[in-house]
Amino acid sequence: MKNPSVSVVIPAYNEETTLKALFDQTLQVLNSCCEDYEIILCDDASTDTTRGILESLGAGDARVKKIYHPVNQGLFATFAELYASAGKDYVLLLPGDGQWSPDFLKDALTKIDAYDVVIAVRQNKQYTLGRKINSWVFNRLVQLLFGVNLYDIGSVKLVRREIYQKINVSTQSAFTEAERLLKARKSGYRIGMIPCRHLARQKGEGRGATPDKIFQALGDMIRFRLIY
Repeated sequence: MKNPSVSVVIPAYNEETTLKALFDQTLQVLNSCCEDYEIILCDDASTDTTRGILESLGAGDARVKKIYHPVNQGLFATFAELYASAGKDYVLLLPGDGQWSPDFLKDALTKIDAYDVVIAVRQNKQYTLGRKINSWVFNRLVQLLFGVNLYDIGSVKLVRREIYQKINVSTQSAFTEAERLLKARKSGYRIGMIPCRHLARQKGEGRGATPDKIFQALGDMIRFRLIY
């Protein structure tokens, strides 16, 4: 069967060390497995040379689209904008930090007859001990409160685009991905997983596990459980 069209969306904030290599690898993977694709890159008002690097990528290629934020919008608003901008059958968000290999796409495409969402389950999370504990607790709490195993909520996913079009989310936190998956599953969409490697971050630190973001996600989780 012919592979579906794919949108790879890449958010970047101060990713001057990794962005070009990630883009080159993504382009190579897409050319090897997809006839119809697009790459959408977004610079979330970086303070390093990320924007200049992004501007140079895919010059003259109509399949490469770019978004520039004059003011930093943050992770979750940027993710939402990229999902809404995607125009192909399936969407894969790859963070610009280079911790996920684009090779995941090739394996995920072999599962789309069985699943509408394919989640990359990280075999060895390249996090500090504290972040590993936070991630484990978050995934277990979702499973306990909602009775559903969503495998690795914070990881990358290949998602049928209509899910982003049809499933509205009410939260804007680390719980948002869980909310979308829970609603999608309740609507009859099929969710599966495949194992993947998680790569060490080359520079900087993640922005998603600060105490205020953790408490926001927990609050959203509890409020959503009351109406689920």
